[in-house]
Amino acid sequence: VQPGTAYIMWDLLKSVVDHSVPGNEWSDDIQVAGKTGTTSDNRELWFVGTTTRYSAAIFIGHDDQDRKST
Repeated sequence: VQPGTAYIMWDLLKSVVDHSVPGNEWSDDIQVAGKTGTTSDNRELWFVGTTTRYSAAIFIGHDDQDRKST
């Protein structure tokens, strides 16, 4: 990956966390970037985030697709 491309992608994903994730009270020393998403019928959601040292993914959803959410 070219350094300029990496910088643009990091800045883009950092803006997701800076402007979209509630309770974003990160220390000035920690840069966090990530991406959120939902399925088309809003039954499941996910977040994938990264710092310069760690990455994590969170998935929340139904394992029974026949069950209707209330």
